[in-house]
Amino acid sequence: MTRRQAAAGAVLSLAFPGVVYAILYAIVELKNRQPQDYAYHDSYFLVMHVGWIGYMTLAAAVMVLYAIAVAGYRFVKRLGRG
Repeated sequence: MTRRQAAAGAVLSLAFPGVVYAILYAIVELKNRQPQDYAYHDSYFLVMHVGWIGYMTLAAAVMVLYAIAVAGYRFVKRLGRG
């Protein structure tokens, strides 16, 4: 893996969990909106908690998947050369 590919993988693995977290946060906020007559309806709340361990685990998983994709691309490219 070249430096450029490693840097791209590092950026991707650090940015992807943030994007996932933002999407999940938006879903939670949309689900937890209260209706106008809140006191007369049954209610439920959706709770999400992603700690630093979850964030780092997702970042590591994305980095591993990126490394596998780069290695697979190189392998297929070598097969094509014959």
